[in-house]
Amino acid sequence: MRSLSMPDVVTGTVALTFRQEAGVTLVAGQQSTGLLRASRPVYRGTGRRPEIQLIHLGPGSMNGDGYAQRITLHEQAEAVVGFQSYTKVLPGMAGSSQQTDITLGASSRLTMKPNVVLPYPDAVYTAHTDVQLGLGAIASISEILVGGQTPDVESLAFEKLSSTLQVFRGDKLILRDAIQAGRRSLGRGRIWADGFPVLGSVYLIGDFPEQLEQNLREHGAALQSAEVRVGVSYLADAGFVLRILGTRIQLVERVIERAYGVIDPYKG
Repeated sequence: MRSLSMPDVVTGTVALTFRQEAGVTLVAGQQSTGLLRASRPVYRGTGRRPEIQLIHLGPGSMNGDGYAQRITLHEQAEAVVGFQSYTKVLPGMAGSSQQTDITLGASSRLTMKPNVVLPYPDAVYTAHTDVQLGLGAIASISEILVGGQTPDVESLAFEKLSSTLQVFRGDKLILRDAIQAGRRSLGRGRIWADGFPVLGSVYLIGDFPEQLEQNLREHGAALQSAEVRVGVSYLADAGFVLRILGTRIQLVERVIERAYGVIDPYKG
């Protein structure tokens, strides 16, 4: 798997490893340095899979910061990873970055709750996620970006925000999705629509039946309103990508939760 080169100074790292034992997923390894931490695991429902919160101890992602996250699930392991707070991207022309490497063993299942990114005026931020997908593995990954109210570049206070996700099966790249916005970006503000300052991206990765697309579209349509817009794309051999435009973060989170429920009715 190829990874983005990290800055010379890494401000914080976190590494989580999960393994299954007798039908229950255990935390086999948990390490952190710098400003990143991970909570103790919580087992909900039937208690078969742990949920861990990633914690940032600083005021936000500051100019010059570089963060690295590594999540590994061994065969048949299941885990939920969330974020204790929003990712606040603070001003600075050098910018900050985050690299996330995810390795999913055969028949494993990872649910990552939405990471909400709030860029401050004059902020520069780069996020890169690489996923190595094992046979029969499934991952639900989402991100929420909060931008300007209009697509006009003059309305965007931040300089540049880039977010890229790549999924590999062995050495084969099966999915690459990239978003870039801000005054200095190629796309500038055009990923936002007038009156919709919140953009959600949902990646449902794995071997899903193509018929699942109809279920996702029906759930998206049921939540669609003057405040929410939902689009669904099916990618053979990779899964689904959803784009959500909303007027508020909470509305976009609701659509993401519903999408996760379509492929994962079991919440225990």
